[in-house]
Amino acid sequence: MHLKKYKDRIYTISHKRPEFKVGCVFQAEKYRSDGTITYKGPKFHNTVLDVGLDLLVSYDFRIDSGLLRYLNVGTGTSEPAVTQTGLINRVASTSSFYGSVTEDGQTTGTCYEVWKATFAFAVGFLSANTNLTELGLSQANNSNYYNRQLFRDELGDPTVIPVQDDEGLRVYCEAYLYADMSLTDSDAGSFDIGTTTYNYTRELTSSWVNATPGARRTRVGQMDTNNLVQISNSTTAFTGTSATSRSVDSYVAGSFERSGNFVWSPGSFAGEINTVAFLLGHGSGSEARYSAFRLDSPITVQDTEELTLQVKRSWGRV
Repeated sequence: MHLKKYKDRIYTISHKRPEFKVGCVFQAEKYRSDGTITYKGPKFHNTVLDVGLDLLVSYDFRIDSGLLRYLNVGTGTSEPAVTQTGLINRVASTSSFYGSVTEDGQTTGTCYEVWKATFAFAVGFLSANTNLTELGLSQANNSNYYNRQLFRDELGDPTVIPVQDDEGLRVYCEAYLYADMSLTDSDAGSFDIGTTTYNYTRELTSSWVNATPGARRTRVGQMDTNNLVQISNSTTAFTGTSATSRSVDSYVAGSFERSGNFVWSPGSFAGEINTVAFLLGHGSGSEARYSAFRLDSPITVQDTEELTLQVKRSWGRV
């Protein structure tokens, strides 16, 4: 993050955390019309594709209305690689899912949000004796892929899922968004403006796990609204003043980072800056503010001064 108070001076505050990491877990199950479960496999992790990370610039990281809308299955057998753009040999897709829930939580050293849903192929939908070997989620039917993986057995080895004409297939999906910090974790540092040293602390807010699930809209790679960053004279509150304008750099495919300039024009904010709050998306209310950048002593902005925050957001795979 950069902070500029005057046209001829830019003050640099280098800080990377928290970073976003995304991933997904699959589990396959075959069933018959009478409810009999004919196969239930273990949970296994996916491989997030480079093109999937690129799509986070355009789509929310959600199962129900964003990037993860279709489950695709196929018969390709090559091991997944991040450079792939989809399944090797897709045979069917479905956007039929149920049991979709969103959960916020915290594990040791990590906060996360997870979407859980079950994608289903009805009995008889897949042709008789279909030997499925691969699967992946996508934003559209067999295009805009997020991930790819081979079906795995209990040892983690590739396996074949033969679907008979009297069987259907369910795939349980858990799509995770992580921040590499806990609520009790923080990063500290300092920077100089002239002869004054400012100490700061970067932390996650309690909103990460206390908010209504999904309220932040999880726009991981998007920086398209002026209220993505807010400044406040409060040392505790996260609600502040949004920028009056912003400009966002064009995204470079494969970079998995995005930069933008957020500007407070003269008179839009005057006084002490004690907190800079960052939103995960462009949601409204305090539930959207996922992290805060707190100053031990405030920076004063005069009503004749323009303030620019240059913010870079990055993301990756687990």
